[in-house]
Amino acid sequence: MECEWVPVDGRGQILSWVVFHRKYFDDFVPPYNAIAVQLSEGQIMISNLVGPEPEGTWIGQDVELCYLERGSLNILPQFKLKVIG
Repeated sequence: MECEWVPVDGRGQILSWVVFHRKYFDDFVPPYNAIAVQLSEGQIMISNLVGPEPEGTWIGQDVELCYLERGSLNILPQFKLKVIG
């Protein structure tokens, strides 16, 4: 399979979400969420929603990519709700 890296604008919409109440990974203390985001370019990315949670349904909420730095060599892509205005 041939692949290439291309830039994306970092915007998308939440397709699905879940909140885990059990510890599966040392870096994620429960409860924590996982979201599936369809990027505006069409790809689907699995990550976490940081910051305020949506009121009502999460599905269809507009989100923007942000980054969590964990040390000098570890950067975790996450999403936050898109600010309207």
